Amino acid sequence: MSSSPMDRKNYKCPCCNNPWGAATGEFFAKLCQACDETKKPISRENMDTSVLPSTNFYQYSNGKWLEAHPIPPCYPNWNNFLVLHSKSQEKLKALLEELRDKSSSATNDDDDACTEEETKVAAFFAAAMDEAAVEAASVEPVRPILDAVDKAVEAHKDGAKTELARLMGFMALEFGVSFFFGIGVSPDNGKTDHSILQVAQGGLGLPDRDYYFDEAKQEQRETYRQAVAFMLTLLVDPSATEATEECKAAAMKVFDLENSLAESHMTKTENRDPHATFNKMTVSDFVKLAGAGFDFVAYLEAATGKTAHEGLGEINIRNVEALKRVAEVVSAADAATLEYYMRWHVVKSCAPYLSQALVRAHFDFYEKTLMGTQEIKPRWKRALAFTETALGEALGKLYCAKYFDEESSKEWALAVADKVRQALEARLKEVDWMKADSTRSEALKKMSKFGVKIIYPDKWTDYGSLVITLEMSFLEMVLAARKFDRLQDIKEINAPTDKMKWLMSPQTINAYYHPKMNEIVFPASILQATFFDKDADDAVNFGVMGAVIGHEMNHDFDDNGRKFNFAGTLTDWWTEDDAKEYEKRVEVMVDQANKYEAYGQYVQEKLTLNELELDGVTYRIISAKTSDGEVTRWLRRLLCFDNINKSNNGDRTPTSKTSKQHWAEGPIVGCASASAHTLEDFLDSLDLDPVGFAGNYVGELLGAAPVRPLDMSAELVSKKWWNMVDKNIPIKQLRQQLKTQGLAVWGAAISEELVQEWRQTILQQANQHALFIENGQASTIRSDVVRFMSCREKMTTIEGDGDDDVDPAAAVAFEGFDLLEHVVATVTGGRLVDAGKKNNSMALFRPDQGMVAQYLKERAAHYTWHYDNEQSTANGRWQNYRTLTAILYLNPVDWDVTQDGGGLECEVPTLKESSSSQIISPKGGTLVMFDSRVIRHRVLPAHRDRLALTQWFVSPELAADDAHAPAGPRRMISRKRKELPVSGTNHPSKKHNDSFCRIFSKGEKAIVDGSGDPPSDPKCNREKSSAEVSFQFGFF
Repeated sequence: MSSSPMDRKNYKCPCCNNPWGAATGEFFAKLCQACDETKKPISRENMDTSVLPSTNFYQYSNGKWLEAHPIPPCYPNWNNFLVLHSKSQEKLKALLEELRDKSSSATNDDDDACTEEETKVAAFFAAAMDEAAVEAASVEPVRPILDAVDKAVEAHKDGAKTELARLMGFMALEFGVSFFFGIGVSPDNGKTDHSILQVAQGGLGLPDRDYYFDEAKQEQRETYRQAVAFMLTLLVDPSATEATEECKAAAMKVFDLENSLAESHMTKTENRDPHATFNKMTVSDFVKLAGAGFDFVAYLEAATGKTAHEGLGEINIRNVEALKRVAEVVSAADAATLEYYMRWHVVKSCAPYLSQALVRAHFDFYEKTLMGTQEIKPRWKRALAFTETALGEALGKLYCAKYFDEESSKEWALAVADKVRQALEARLKEVDWMKADSTRSEALKKMSKFGVKIIYPDKWTDYGSLVITLEMSFLEMVLAARKFDRLQDIKEINAPTDKMKWLMSPQTINAYYHPKMNEIVFPASILQATFFDKDADDAVNFGVMGAVIGHEMNHDFDDNGRKFNFAGTLTDWWTEDDAKEYEKRVEVMVDQANKYEAYGQYVQEKLTLNELELDGVTYRIISAKTSDGEVTRWLRRLLCFDNINKSNNGDRTPTSKTSKQHWAEGPIVGCASASAHTLEDFLDSLDLDPVGFAGNYVGELLGAAPVRPLDMSAELVSKKWWNMVDKNIPIKQLRQQLKTQGLAVWGAAISEELVQEWRQTILQQANQHALFIENGQASTIRSDVVRFMSCREKMTTIEGDGDDDVDPAAAVAFEGFDLLEHVVATVTGGRLVDAGKKNNSMALFRPDQGMVAQYLKERAAHYTWHYDNEQSTANGRWQNYRTLTAILYLNPVDWDVTQDGGGLECEVPTLKESSSSQIISPKGGTLVMFDSRVIRHRVLPAHRDRLALTQWFVSPELAADDAHAPAGPRRMISRKRKELPVSGTNHPSKKHNDSFCRIFSKGEKAIVDGSGDPPSDPKCNREKSSAEVSFQFGFF
């Protein structure tokens, strides 16, 4: 949280302790001029300074980058990681070309001759680049695998189960081609210093089980069957241009078999549960469970070269039901189906390394159809990727030697990792919901045992036993590398865990956390600009690389990481109460993110929670106060903002005391663009944030305007209305109404009992303490009585009350205001498209004040036609910052608008320049939302006492009269939903966008009582007022 103004006197230059920040009244500490000149700041060329940092920090930080970096056609998405990856690829390409020249010109007697390892790297890359040789070989290099498949099919025909299983195990070891399931090795969850064999569900050609059953993926399933048929055809006839009828029928058989396997597979959510996937047992016990349909003993012995009992020891079956299904499917399959299935998985595994026809067919489905990639990568990039897969650490050793400054970077990275660790440790000591000393003690112990690996492994992989010769075809080299990797893994089965092993090569632009090792790993290649720059200000490096380190470190306590203790053992070290408090906070985030939508698909937050939460939490952690406050100072320095002034051209620029003083422009959060296919895939995957939503979470740390996302804590769960509202919000209906009409109605948002309770409380206070005041406008305009309530009076007493009780009316009102905020945030995502800027959305903020209004029957109280926000015809500026109006009615549920009056009559905009009106009944519990700038409305005379809560949501980005800016603090509302912005148009002379829905016929009035959506009629018109702005509603 931002510190209070009372603390401003403490902000000084982090370097020399000069207290100039206090003297100038700046909220955050900044460098003095002398210190400022010594370090390189962040470049502002990527920033969009036309956007307020406190409303959309991601767009502010990266807007120009997004404009300048469209997604390249050979990538499904584009971000800073891929930018750096591309730069590293160029370096690696130059390195390999030098190595090629060196290996071709040097002799064995030369001092400059290639080492054996360098020769293998050069030979592999050269074979991968030799497209002519690959085309000439066609499908012949895959023949040995197909021969093994033929033998396996014959064994199946003969009923030789052991031979069938042995041949499948042989192919897994010799060629790296697996059928039906997969095997691997990793530390034992119960004893992490010992590694065991892992047997996992597998055997599918689509990414996971959902692709076989999700109705939304029907098109992908059909395209998949076509791809299977065509690639099976190419395996027989490499010159074919379409699939044969035989292969089309074969594809159906393959799909049906895989569909049967998929039925037993865990969902992705289930498959990431460390308890559900930990089923350790002996091989004998496994065989008894799996049944006699498949000889697992023969398979495991052939695939590992170890005896099933003594050699393998205990093994872990990640999904018992899936392995039982394998036995059933294999035994029941006819020989033809088994042959087609195995041939398909062979060609799928080998296609990228074969002739162009198979490469293209594989790309068309797995990258173009599934990921949205438009073009295949150049040959050299694919060849480089293949070389990294086969000889990653050999290539990494060469990369580090040529390009990496180990001495300066390693020392700094270790230092910042320790500072972030200290900040997290301090946070663990302070969290108030963790009550038990035992839980806190174990958490701190886990933090103290935290390991960091950096730059490159202390022990490199020895490739001496990998056979690569110039006489081998490219595919033969690939298969040899696969076998080498499998043999390396086999050494670890039923053996001590190799704690020096890395799971990433040094040239990888990434990092990871290993829960079973309780360590984070940072390869050399990520320690470069823009993630790290040794010449940059430390504040820059803390805000960028520090955030990466903090993200990975926080995996220690994400929803999965928290289940492992300091030694990496899967054990429950939480007390029951503390675990419940943790899960309570998790569920708020899960429920929140499950409502995010992109392209009609919702986030699966149980999958993405461990990634989504960390980007926000990290900035909280690294801004926490450590014992010496160092991380805090650097983050304040990084996030400091001068007074944001708005120039005449609309550009928000930072002021500075002198031309040489810079301000820290903010961290480079993950700049990213994503295709529709990729965004949909990310919603289902573990890597969630491809388009920067976590970046805006940093807004809480900005001092220019105190903001915080709405639902990032469990505070609302305790609200009386939470259960009846949160689970029942008709999101799609309300969103569609807002998008097409600018007006949405939800009847019975809260129960009749709660309506009566809140209404009684407010009216009782009104009678006792003159709660309401006259609005000050002439009775011909409005005759209601109102009370504006601010956050500051929420916990104050009524004047003259004589006791210390909290103002009950204020407390009830703010329950209602919180409810309105929650619904608006859920439905809109806290953003809407700015009518004044095409393709740029605006953040919604909740101001400090809300309004309670009473319309008394004795005066037939009313309110004449008006807009909540009008645009000046003289200068085009808006009257105020109101953008969205939300109302909750607290009236009897039997309200009859025809007899009781008090209806809210709204003019709904339509395609033509006329209007139709709609009368909304103010029944108790009815919730109304509408665009403050577009919906002209009035309140009809009330013949029954009428009570309503109103909350306006504002956008500081709206070009409005600053004299009417909302007073007091305001906070951003956000559901952090994932979607692309929707275009709009703002010029008053333009016609309405064709995507408008016309709702009513001219002059027709509809009464909406909250029981459903308003009726529609495609023939309506609207009379356009001078204050109206024409645009497509951008609510989502």
